[in-house]
Amino acid sequence: MKVIDLRSDTVTRPSPGMRQAMYEAEVGDDVFGDDPTVLALEERVAELFGKEASVFVPSGTMGNQISLKILSQPGDVLLLDVDSHIFNYEVGAPAALSGLLVHPLKGERGHLTAQQVEAHVRGSDLHLPPTRVVALENTHNRAGGTIASLDEFKRIKQVAVTRQLKLHLDGARLWNASVATGIPLADWAAPFDTVMSCLSKGLGCPIGSMVVGGRETIAKARKVRKLFGGGMRQVGILAAAGLYALEHNFSRLAEDHANARHLATGLANLQGLQVDLDSVQTNIVIADLKPSGKLVPDVVARLKEEGVRIVPFGPTRVRAVCHLDVNREDINTALEVFRHHFEPVRVPTASSPGTPEPEKPAPHSARTVRADLAELINAFADGRLENEYYLSLRTGQIRLLTDESSEEERQELYQSAEEYMLLPKKRSRDGYQDLLDFIAAVGDNGLRDKLATAVQGQGAFRRFKDVLLAYPEDRRKWFTFSSERDEARLREWLKENRVFVDLL
Repeated sequence: MKVIDLRSDTVTRPSPGMRQAMYEAEVGDDVFGDDPTVLALEERVAELFGKEASVFVPSGTMGNQISLKILSQPGDVLLLDVDSHIFNYEVGAPAALSGLLVHPLKGERGHLTAQQVEAHVRGSDLHLPPTRVVALENTHNRAGGTIASLDEFKRIKQVAVTRQLKLHLDGARLWNASVATGIPLADWAAPFDTVMSCLSKGLGCPIGSMVVGGRETIAKARKVRKLFGGGMRQVGILAAAGLYALEHNFSRLAEDHANARHLATGLANLQGLQVDLDSVQTNIVIADLKPSGKLVPDVVARLKEEGVRIVPFGPTRVRAVCHLDVNREDINTALEVFRHHFEPVRVPTASSPGTPEPEKPAPHSARTVRADLAELINAFADGRLENEYYLSLRTGQIRLLTDESSEEERQELYQSAEEYMLLPKKRSRDGYQDLLDFIAAVGDNGLRDKLATAVQGQGAFRRFKDVLLAYPEDRRKWFTFSSERDEARLREWLKENRVFVDLL
C-alpha cells in the first residue's frame, strides 16, 4: 500500500536528480568561507530576494532566531501574530536566546496591519521596555497557508521607519506566496531587514534554510550562526540540493496549490467537515471535524491505517499539506479514504410520487432571549474555523470556544444543549456573493472595475479590502452593506430555530 503523506511539505525525499547534484557537488569548508557550492547558493538567493547577501543555515527556526538576535537587544519587545510559527513552535526561543519580551497580537487570518503595529508600539516612558522588532509570516501556517498583503507590508514598513523598528519576515513558504501571486521574491522581501526562507519545505530539499539581508546584517548573522552551533563544514552537498531546487522545483509549486484546492473542495463536500475555502490560497488545507462529532486522534489514526497521513492541528482540526511527492491521483485516493469515514453532502431532490417525506425532528419550543445584536452579528461573521460561539437561551450571553479553551469548558457547553445553541458561521459563498452585489451597485466606474478585477481567483476578500483602503467613503458603505446582509441572514436563522431576540 502506498502511503500518501500529507503531514507536511517537509516530508519530501530528494529526487534522483537532486541526489545526483548532491553527489557531484564541489565542496570546501563553509566556516572558513571557501565552499564554492554554498557560495553559489548564497549569491543566487541574495539575487532572487533583492538583498546584498545571504547565509545558509540548518533550519528555519535557527534562521528566525538568528535574525531576531541581530535585530534586538535583551529586554526589547517583539510584536508578532499570536498564531505565528515563532510564537507557537520555536520553544520560546525569542525569550531564551535573545531575552525578548514577546507581545502577541491577533491578526486577520494570521496577518497584522500597520494600524495594529502602530497602536502597540511602546512609548518612550522610562518605565517601559522599548518595542524593537516586528516579525511577520508569509505564507501563514496556522491560518492555512494564507498570503499576506504586500501593500500592508509597505504600510507596516512606513510605521517601522517612523517608530525606528526593525522588521523580520518568517518567509518559510515565501516561495509559495511568490508563485501564487506572481509577485517576485524581491518585492516581498523589500520592506524587511531580514527574511528567512526554507529550502526544505515546498522546494523539496532534505535540509536547510536561508537568511537574507544587507551585507553587514548577514556578517552579524554568520557570527550568531556560529554562536548557535550552526556552523557547518563540507555543507556544499546540501547547498547543491538548494541550487537544484531553485532550477527545478520553484515554479512547479503551482501544482501543489492546485492539488490543495482540489483536496479542499472535495473535503468541503463531505458531511461533518468544515473547510474555509477562502483560506486555501497555497498548499495547506485545514479541516474542522467539530460538526461530525468525531475525535481528531481517532480520525488521524484511522486514515493512517488506510495509508493517508495527516496531523492534528488543534482540538477539532486537522491539517493536510500538498507537496512534490503527492500528485493529483494521490489526492483523489486520499479523498476516497476520507469518504470511508465522512458521508458526501446530500443534494436535496424532489420526492418521487408516493414517497413519504422524511420525518423531521420536532423543533424546540420558541424562546425569547435578550441579547446584543451587534455581538450576535460579530459572532456570525467571524470566519475563523477554530472559533465557536454559543448563545445562552437563558441569559442571552455569548460564549466563545477557541483552540485554547479547556476540555472542561467544552464539555460544559456540549452537555448543556438545552441552554446553549451553537451559532452558525457565515458561509464563504454568501460572503463572496455580497462582494459581487456590492460591486454591481458601485457608481464610480473606475472603482467598480478595480473591485471586479480584485475578486477574481484566490485571495478575493483580501484584495477587495485592499482596494477599498484608498476609498474611505466606499469602504464605510461596504461595512454597512455587509453588516446589513449579515444581520438579515442571522435573523433568518434565528427565526428558523424559533429564537426571538429582544434587543438590549
